[in-house]
Amino acid sequence: MAHVDFDLLRRRIAEASRQTFDAVRSSHANETFYGFAVYTIDDAVGINPSTNSEQAYQRAESRVMADESQKQWLESHRISLPAFLLGDYRWSAYSWEYECSESDGFEAVNKLINNHGGGFYDEDDPMGFAKFKAGVFASMVLALGDLNEQGYFGKGHAREFLTVFCSVPHSGCTAWFEEDSARRLNPPGVYKTFQAERIKWIADGSETQHPEPDSVQAIYLSLVQNG
Repeated sequence: MAHVDFDLLRRRIAEASRQTFDAVRSSHANETFYGFAVYTIDDAVGINPSTNSEQAYQRAESRVMADESQKQWLESHRISLPAFLLGDYRWSAYSWEYECSESDGFEAVNKLINNHGGGFYDEDDPMGFAKFKAGVFASMVLALGDLNEQGYFGKGHAREFLTVFCSVPHSGCTAWFEEDSARRLNPPGVYKTFQAERIKWIADGSETQHPEPDSVQAIYLSLVQNG
């Protein structure tokens, strides 16, 4: 069984992220981008980019505000409309208008980890999948961290207008992975806003969660701390 070269994966994610974000911003030069994320799925066999602009969020907000049935549903379930808009539409990378836009560069990324949908890990090792999943998570965070250190996402005051993070949808890992990646990849004030508007929303159970072995988080933390 072939193993993943996580150092190469890290470099490929950084290259593809730069290519994607450059292309989307160039195609929508009149828009102001406030978020960039990369996300995987719960079996960690694919990685995709996502980004959003203030104008795109305003368009989504207008659609929600015009949908009376959705507003009634939220009211009947005692869900705050402002919290819903922030938690799901402003900060969910899977709800963003430019999810997977200009993502051709991620084909080279996914060849390193997909293995016909099965992933690359030692099936004879009881911890094989946990190590693989944690390695993919860590490579995502370290790749964006490399771009951040290079000043790609902005420098000084300008850096405070963009939130960068990593995610995995509908997983027991969602809340801790988004929170830890956002904390590592952003200035404190940017992270604080994201934590209050997004992490509180999903940690309160607004996004479906499933139990996740502590081993994935523990391995991930050791990798990013030593990265």
